[in-house]
Amino acid sequence: MTQLPKERNPARSSRVESLQAEYAILEPLAVRFANELAHQIEQLIVSHEITLSIPLKHRIKRWPSIREKLERTTLNLIKPEKPR
Repeated sequence: MTQLPKERNPARSSRVESLQAEYAILEPLAVRFANELAHQIEQLIVSHEITLSIPLKHRIKRWPSIREKLERTTLNLIKPEKPR
């Protein structure tokens, strides 16, 4: 089996574009959710008088990083042609 060059696989390109569009829609919701979750966890820590040695941190993975990972880990395999 051989790997198709990335630019020659329209199905993969279409799928990545679809994922990017979905990410753009969901990112603001994910940011608000992460901020609210961090706020609530911080409130729990304070209310239970828990001392942390480092502050809580959170982030939403950015689209370029996700795209790079998709490109790095996805193999597009095709069946070899049968000899004639």
